[in-house]
Amino acid sequence: MADLDEPLKINEIYRLRHEDLLLEISEKYLGYFPEKCDVRLWWSFANNLSSEERRIQSQTIDYHYDIHGFNFLYISFYLTNVDVNSGAHVLVKSSHKNKKISMLLRSARCPDKTIQQYYPQEDIITIQGKAGKCFLEDASCFHKALPPIQRDRLFLQLRYY
Repeated sequence: MADLDEPLKINEIYRLRHEDLLLEISEKYLGYFPEKCDVRLWWSFANNLSSEERRIQSQTIDYHYDIHGFNFLYISFYLTNVDVNSGAHVLVKSSHKNKKISMLLRSARCPDKTIQQYYPQEDIITIQGKAGKCFLEDASCFHKALPPIQRDRLFLQLRYY
């Protein structure tokens, strides 16, 4: 993985971060106008690393949920074509509001087997798409990235709060 420094220096990303429609969507979801937005742009490179080596490299290949405060919304963009072989994002629908108490009292990480046993298969959604695909996520839901094994992925993430 490689984070690109200072993505807001890229004019298109700066304009996108301040786009009225994205701010309006964020405000409706959050219930207030988001005063802050963190922007992250990074490459996930295709490779044949083991799962353990990927974890050491900080690849988020395990289900987990984010805790960035009381309320936040991610608006994410694939900047390359993405499928199951190039780091597709996987999320568990409605898991931001539906976790067993034991899932809340330990690490935010959760094994695939536990997720598959607790949540219906149809609620586990793999997001694939062409460059430019956008999706919204309350990242307090369980989510992960599939390991990129055939193609690199360039990912833009705006976190409004």
